[in-house]
Amino acid sequence: MDGERLARLELVRQLDRVLLATDEAQGLGVLARQKKTGRIVTSLAKDDFTIFEDGVQQTVSYFSQERLPLSIVLLVGRARCINAFNDRIRAATIKAFGDLKPEDEVAIMTFSNKVALAQPFTRDSQLIADKVMAIERQHHTEQHYSKAGIYEAANYMSKPANPAGRRAIIVLTSLEASIDFSRISEKNALEAVLESGAIVSGVLVKTVGAR
Repeated sequence: MDGERLARLELVRQLDRVLLATDEAQGLGVLARQKKTGRIVTSLAKDDFTIFEDGVQQTVSYFSQERLPLSIVLLVGRARCINAFNDRIRAATIKAFGDLKPEDEVAIMTFSNKVALAQPFTRDSQLIADKVMAIERQHHTEQHYSKAGIYEAANYMSKPANPAGRRAIIVLTSLEASIDFSRISEKNALEAVLESGAIVSGVLVKTVGAR
């Protein structure tokens, strides 16, 4: 199986992991059943729950019987000789995002020597597909500013239309070694991610050839 096919499969797996991980990280799922009959209880309200963490009572800030909406920032590396986002990877991205719910949203950012916002948060699936196909060509002479990319993506998470929803940053890159030329420290990037409430998931693309 070639590197591009593996990358396409990994992209779908990562999106599945993002959906699962954001459920675990940003929400507490509860299935309540009647003690005697085992039947599922559907009439519970927010005030019916009391949550403790390490012995300290927590505030229930959001209660719903539906899955929380998801906000994704797709962060795409555009530097150096290995193309992390050729046409086949773009098509796989569009297919993976096709499984999102209507209330979910996607923003697209790129990074090389600079970090750029290619598409603000949107729920428009056709616009997302169009922007994925229109992402800039790779820059063969530029360096990876991956820490800056993650830092800016995390900061952009303050602007989702789903303020109470789940948040994730998916990074598409061809960079294997820990080489980074940005001026953002690992500490600052990590702090930005923690403050954003997002999880970060990476897809390493091993395929040669420009778009």
